[in-house]
Amino acid sequence: DEVAIWPQELDVVRGYGEISRLLAERGRVLSSVDITLAALARIHDATLLTADLDFSALPEIKVENWRET
Repeated sequence: DEVAIWPQELDVVRGYGEISRLLAERGRVLSSVDITLAALARIHDATLLTADLDFSALPEIKVENWRET
């Protein structure tokens, strides 16, 4: 019955759209949360710390897996 809407910065919204387009062109799908994280990482030139291999669809996003030994 309720929907929570979190405010987003315009840069994140634009980044979300760009990443969604890239994924569609590559025939890949990510969850909306993952796309938002990728957009934030891209905007802030940050590295995502994750063991989630889905981000391999976006080689332009820096990813590190600290679980690997």
